[in-house]
Amino acid sequence: MLRIRALLAAGLPTRVIRHVLPCTTDEVDVQPCPGVLDALRAQLSDLDRRAAELAAAREVLRDTIANAESRMGPTPA
Repeated sequence: MLRIRALLAAGLPTRVIRHVLPCTTDEVDVQPCPGVLDALRAQLSDLDRRAAELAAAREVLRDTIANAESRMGPTPA
């Protein structure tokens, strides 16, 4: 169960965990079983892509807030 939790915490979906789990040790280390490294690399690439998309969305939101705030008149004291 600890191995599954660690793999979930690493952002792996259950379909990838099902593929990786037979290649883990008791210490949650992953052995280089056929196809496992490719699956892990693909998941890392997907996480990198999603992180970049979130960063871009965050920047658009920050700009939107800054633009709206710059259009606000002075706040009453």
